Amino acid sequence: MNDLRNEYWDFENMIPTAKRWPLLVTDPLDTWPSPQNNVVLMGDAAHSMVNHMAQGAATAMEDGAFLDRVLREVVSGRLTPPEVISIYENSGMPKAHFKERISFLNGYIWHLLEGQAARNRDKAMEVELIEEQPMRSPNLYADSATVLDMYG
Repeated sequence: MNDLRNEYWDFENMIPTAKRWPLLVTDPLDTWPSPQNNVVLMGDAAHSMVNHMAQGAATAMEDGAFLDRVLREVVSGRLTPPEVISIYENSGMPKAHFKERISFLNGYIWHLLEGQAARNRDKAMEVELIEEQPMRSPNLYADSATVLDMYG
């Protein structure tokens, strides 16, 4: 199996040099609505995140879909706009903050350039190159527990 892997992966020449690039995000916000509780942030304005778990656009779509569902309650007279905004914020913020943290952490792990931490990551992720599934992986994008939490 090792010879087959080396036939497809030229580890020494695959990535001869690498540099970190800045992916800028905001810190998680304390609140998403305006002080008057009549305007609410959504998408990247509410929860910007790095692209290492492919969740920025997906989370923005979740925001829109959720707001669509709860705003129907305003139209029907069952809830007020401030109540809807409170429900949106209280249910959406914990999940968005989780996704922000996991995305940032996964990017940090992927972009370790050298040193013992990078060597440990490479060793732990090596099984993925031969298409084996580890029980836990430092590659959070391939870690089954993280994937279930993120995308479930």
